[in-house]
Amino acid sequence: MTDQFQKQTELAMAARADDLWQAAEASRLPEAYTEVLMYLKAETQADGAPASLKWRLARAYKDCAKFAETQQEKKVLIMQGLEQARSATAADPSDFKGFLWTGIMLGQSADHVGLRDKVGSAFGIRDAFKKATELNPLDAESEHCLGQWC
Repeated sequence: MTDQFQKQTELAMAARADDLWQAAEASRLPEAYTEVLMYLKAETQADGAPASLKWRLARAYKDCAKFAETQQEKKVLIMQGLEQARSATAADPSDFKGFLWTGIMLGQSADHVGLRDKVGSAFGIRDAFKKATELNPLDAESEHCLGQWC
């Protein structure tokens, strides 16, 4: 597969994920968010999945966690989302969204870990948001998250 074809395929998958996510946001139905999650899980199964799909998958896990029926189910979804966000930063350290979603998911995971881990993750949250703003100083969401953390 040529680099150009691979990039076009990645962009098409990201656009499809964004369309699904926007529809889920409009409907606010749990099954719509689940559809986004299932699509992204399928598209990121292969080794070398792009960071742009991995951070979207982290977001989908967070969205689905809002509808979890038990705290254990919510914890599992949040932790899987954190894993995907971290995987996004490893896959492309120049993509600010991976760091943004790592910070967000670290914050979400704080309710599901012990006090020592919660305190320890605070610096990770700050560092992730700081890195996101360094990579894209014009992104308002990253700036907002960093400001909320401080």
